[in-house]
Amino acid sequence: MATLREARARVIAQPGWLDTLDVAVAACVRAFVEEEARETPQGELQPLAWEIIFDVIGEDFAETHFANRKRNRKLLEIPYLVPEMRVELCREVEMRLLAFMKEHLAADASQASFVKVCEQLALENPTGRADTLGAMLSADLAGHGHDLPLALHVGHTSPCTLVADRDKWVSERRESRRALLMACQGRSLPPSMRKYILTEALVREDLVKACEKHILQARRERDAVANWSESWVARSVADALRLLRTDADALGPLDFSHLETKCKQVLELHSQMTGRQHGSLALPLFMLLLDFPFESTANLLAMLERLREILPPRARTLQFAQSLWARIVDHAPDLAGKVRRVIEEHRAAAAAVEIEEPHVLLLDWAESALVGCVKINVARYVWMQSLIPGLLDAEVPSWDLDMFMSQCVKIFCLAGESIGLAQSVSELQRAVREKPRNLSTRALREAS
Repeated sequence: MATLREARARVIAQPGWLDTLDVAVAACVRAFVEEEARETPQGELQPLAWEIIFDVIGEDFAETHFANRKRNRKLLEIPYLVPEMRVELCREVEMRLLAFMKEHLAADASQASFVKVCEQLALENPTGRADTLGAMLSADLAGHGHDLPLALHVGHTSPCTLVADRDKWVSERRESRRALLMACQGRSLPPSMRKYILTEALVREDLVKACEKHILQARRERDAVANWSESWVARSVADALRLLRTDADALGPLDFSHLETKCKQVLELHSQMTGRQHGSLALPLFMLLLDFPFESTANLLAMLERLREILPPRARTLQFAQSLWARIVDHAPDLAGKVRRVIEEHRAAAAAVEIEEPHVLLLDWAESALVGCVKINVARYVWMQSLIPGLLDAEVPSWDLDMFMSQCVKIFCLAGESIGLAQSVSELQRAVREKPRNLSTRALREAS
């Protein structure tokens, strides 16, 4: 931190004393870390907490005295941490560390004078609020078990001073949340941030409780089917897995047997709860399971039902596909004209055709919310961008259909070269089905 560096420059007179001071301060920082770690449930600090501490003590000092500690400097940057919160967190850790140093270095007069200079400089440069870190340890996320990335703490669990002024705290918390969500727009997000957004958008306490009651009833009545070998559930899950397995890079070493069993269980329970079969939800459900592989069945069931409510319903997928095609016509009229000519020529030459209108090519995109139609990371990006506007502006979180449609248009146009080369309906279907799966998230982010 600037305070330590400036104080060091002001009080140092002899190189020998500098070495002694550095050793004493380094030992004090280690003791500070140990004390803070004891206050955490895990008994150790989070990686972000370490980066905040290193930011406070300065890179040179950290590299000299903590060279063996693994670093991850990206945690201090967007989207993990907005600049304003980084300043506030560093300020709080700085003040806490100064208090700790004052207590532990007071026995040596020269070291005590160093601490006094640090305190004076800290008072001269007041940036940030007291106990901001404690304020970010609010209880509203704890109920879901998914921490907001900027709320990752350095082990401090003392009562929060800002809670005394509840209205002010709520206002400031809302602004911090909004700033973070706005910083996430147009960006690929880390798992912790995806979990936060999905939780905020899809988890409703009343729906979770209703799902818990249904699960208990199903268990009592033994309605939860244990053998799905010949059911629509088995077919839907098998089809979904077949599509997802093509994206091995994104999936990594997953336990597919666990995911498959969980997906079947949740789909079956959802069918019993709603009285309808929703095979098209298998792909979106797998998308949730990739980020929440060990989530409770009740939470997954509630998230899936909420997702069904906010995605285009099956009865409106045709309408959505028609609207999407109309937007493609406006955005890329030449490409749209080529597609229509191929379909019309085929229709004129054949008595019966599988595709009579171009929008039919896009029905799968609407039904699966792009899962299985593009790479998993691309689908994740589109999902996040479609959910963030609803968290920012709507009273009830929703799926922004306009944003989703905009991303779909970009994907279609990015695959446009291959789609435009199709000479038959079968080639057209293959191009629309296969080429979008080769697109990268970066290409989509940078597309105009």
